[in-house]
Amino acid sequence: MPALVGICAWLLFVENLLVGDIAGFGDVGRLLPSAAGKAISGQDPNTLLAPAVGLVLLALYAAATSVASSLATSRRDVV
Repeated sequence: MPALVGICAWLLFVENLLVGDIAGFGDVGRLLPSAAGKAISGQDPNTLLAPAVGLVLLALYAAATSVASSLATSRRDVV
């Protein structure tokens, strides 16, 4: 349950704060997971990444998450 709440909070609040110009991060918002997903679907091609780059970026996010979760699980004492 905490993981679902964290994902929802990230997608609804944190990414929107980082994408906005108020935060002053500039083009960092283009590299976030939701922007990469929008790039794959072809939404707003003038401001987003190319679809192929978005796909590679999402694959890298998935690989990094898989490695992190595998390491976290292997180091725990599971009966």
